[in-house]
Amino acid sequence: MPTAPPEGSTYNGEGVKLVMLKEAPAEDWVLYGEHSGGDQQFIVTAVDEQGNERGTVILGGTDYTAHALMGWAPVALQVSATGPWTLTTKHIDTMPTWDGTAPHTGNGDDVFWVAENVADGLTPITATFEGEFNFVVDAITSRGSTNVAMEYGAPGTGEYALPSGTALITVKADNNAGWSIAKSE
Repeated sequence: MPTAPPEGSTYNGEGVKLVMLKEAPAEDWVLYGEHSGGDQQFIVTAVDEQGNERGTVILGGTDYTAHALMGWAPVALQVSATGPWTLTTKHIDTMPTWDGTAPHTGNGDDVFWVAENVADGLTPITATFEGEFNFVVDAITSRGSTNVAMEYGAPGTGEYALPSGTALITVKADNNAGWSIAKSE
């Protein structure tokens, strides 16, 4: 990882807006979104150079913060919100690294690195989720393959296998719901 990651661009607005990106982000980057004060969902969709929507990047509630992994470079982002919002592009190397010695905790959607020694061979992990609906954890290996490490739709705790070679984890958790991931003992 570089020692000084590049700075991102920040976009502010309110309500529904098409955000034209100032510059094409790197191949792999992270979008940070924050929405407050609205009375409906906060939705951000990636838009390609032809004006086609290419998928939902952020889907959150009325007061919401999230980090979402972007594996390609859209030219615009379509925002649907009823309150004020902020979007910031971040270089993927700015995300924190989990070293496995203590639980990694968060609220809502997140992206974080996994230290090299954490997922050597079959690695059992325990996840706790406090939300009401969806909780999905994707493990991305150093070879670029993605595996669903866990997925469930109710609060609770479970033990799962973290694939060998996992380098990056993405979390999708409903409406800022609390969660934690730890190596099982």
